[in-house]
Amino acid sequence: MKSLFASAFLAATALPALATTPGYTPLSGADPVGRIYDYTRSNRDGSLPEHIVVYRKSVTEVAVFKAIDPCTTAAYVTSVLDPQTLEATTLYAGKLNRDGTQRVFGRMDLDPATRVITAKIDLPDAQLSDTATAPDAPWHLYDYDLATLTVTLPHLTDPKADFSIGMALVVTDDMSDFLTYMGRTDVRYVGEETRKGQATRRYDVGGLAFGNKGGPLWLDAKNGHIVDAEFGIPNHAEYADFKLKLNRVSDGGEAEWNSLLRAHYTGCPR
Repeated sequence: MKSLFASAFLAATALPALATTPGYTPLSGADPVGRIYDYTRSNRDGSLPEHIVVYRKSVTEVAVFKAIDPCTTAAYVTSVLDPQTLEATTLYAGKLNRDGTQRVFGRMDLDPATRVITAKIDLPDAQLSDTATAPDAPWHLYDYDLATLTVTLPHLTDPKADFSIGMALVVTDDMSDFLTYMGRTDVRYVGEETRKGQATRRYDVGGLAFGNKGGPLWLDAKNGHIVDAEFGIPNHAEYADFKLKLNRVSDGGEAEWNSLLRAHYTGCPR
């Protein structure tokens, strides 16, 4: 899979301490904390659907639940965002326990000074580690299913301006070198568009990370979260490409989130 990605890197520009990333407003208590975004991730043709739920746990915390079917193994991944730079400083990879808690088996940490991401995965008999440099800020993890994007893009100061982000990806074809920096992702504003009956802003996604295998991105015209995305590069090895479709948005908060997690294994054989 790594042959899909450009290997060129841009020179890093260090962000001053506590400086807000240009083009964004900081995360704040006015954000919709407790909001739940329910998505389906699949190939662009709709095949291999997986349920993706993004939960804004706090101003700086984002949690993601991923499952194909009830009773099957489910991913439970969490992240901590810097409210000024609007990028993840730490991500925790994990699985959902039967009681609705998270079983962590790996983590990523960003060193803001060097822009180096360090990743560690705990296996039964070993710990794997890898690093990648993410010179472009803010960076996002592609296989986190655009979760950090959907909570930070509402903070664009000019939603009709083009912008760029960095994109990284965990690949499993070579576990000795599993963390890849895909490159800079350029996002070009196209215009206002009605997408399946919903008012949206459409963008085209490309740049070094995607090359000619990018595609359209639709954001909610009022609230700025992701409504739909269709790209030519998959974010998991078993997929041919990528589609993320919004099913619903809820402000059910912690009670709804915990109920969703517990329901996944309810009534399942042990």
